[in-house]
Amino acid sequence: MSTTRLLLACSIALALGACGETQPPPVSVAHPSQRDQPADIASEVNNNSNPISTDSDLSSTTDRNPIIGRPLGTDREAVIYRAVWQASEDWQRAFNRGDAAACASHYEETAVIRAAPFGTFIGKPAIEEFWQQLIDDGLSDVRYIDPRIIIIDEDSAVLTANWKMNKAAGLVYRELWVMQPDGRMKLREDEFEALATPDP
Repeated sequence: MSTTRLLLACSIALALGACGETQPPPVSVAHPSQRDQPADIASEVNNNSNPISTDSDLSSTTDRNPIIGRPLGTDREAVIYRAVWQASEDWQRAFNRGDAAACASHYEETAVIRAAPFGTFIGKPAIEEFWQQLIDDGLSDVRYIDPRIIIIDEDSAVLTANWKMNKAAGLVYRELWVMQPDGRMKLREDEFEALATPDP
């Protein structure tokens, strides 16, 4: 075969992928370098191409993975998903019954809330005072809309969502839930924003 024909054949083969290895499709995973990048985490979750078969209200979801809609098993990821789902649901119930102390009990002792435009609150006493003030101001009926969870490691996960109350609405940018020695999930970081008053 002449040099010209050989080069032509190889060029055609390369164009068809015959001269290189087939690359697998990208897989969304939470690499350790992404743990401090909530925007990237939220983007990965919201761009998940798998079908989601959960309701927009946490309280109606019982036994399905909130990311990919598959039945949960007994593996570690399933344990984390279930624990975060349950803890978040419990927190919403506590707020809606006006129990600021119960809300604060879902946070670690040195947890941090960054709440725009309200400010930053560090430690459980400050966090309880913050939620008590909102309750005293008449806020209630919190509901998470289209919540998403992504596993960070074997003991933690991040939750993002839209949220709505009777007098406000906004975004949860990052709830970092961490497994405690007793098996409960608690919040280490909570970053959210109030953006608007909901439509009547």
